[in-house]
Amino acid sequence: WEKMSHLIKPEEKDFISETPDAEQQNAWVYQYVDSICYGAELLGDPAAIPLLKRIHESPLLNNQSVSEGIQADFAFERRSVVELTLGRSLAHLGSPKGYEVLISYLNDNRATLSNFAFMTLEQLTGLNLKRNPELWKRFLMDNKDLLKPIPLLKRVDG
Repeated sequence: WEKMSHLIKPEEKDFISETPDAEQQNAWVYQYVDSICYGAELLGDPAAIPLLKRIHESPLLNNQSVSEGIQADFAFERRSVVELTLGRSLAHLGSPKGYEVLISYLNDNRATLSNFAFMTLEQLTGLNLKRNPELWKRFLMDNKDLLKPIPLLKRVDG
């Protein structure tokens, strides 16, 4: 995972097509990141937090939530899905950063992404604080030192 996380260097062109050709060797960034995240979630080992954060630092995989206007750029939406996947994994490993990412998508105007963030927060916490980012931020503030890894026992649809 560590070696793989250093190889992931997303570029805009990586999200144009779902099936790479010989000239798009990095076009499967989503699949690589998803695989790393899935493995980290299954193990529930916080040792993976730094490498997931390193992947998330990419400007193309960070702050991809949209709360205004209509987002018709499918490449942008793919980047958002990758960011949500990273957020879910970080949260499963007990990282407050993961919860912050999920909370940032609660008001996303793309319903599937907003639903995924909300469903994941509910699953991780057992709470239903609606889609109220302020309530979730308060929960995180009050509990960030108490967050523990929650290994993935059953993959969440989404």
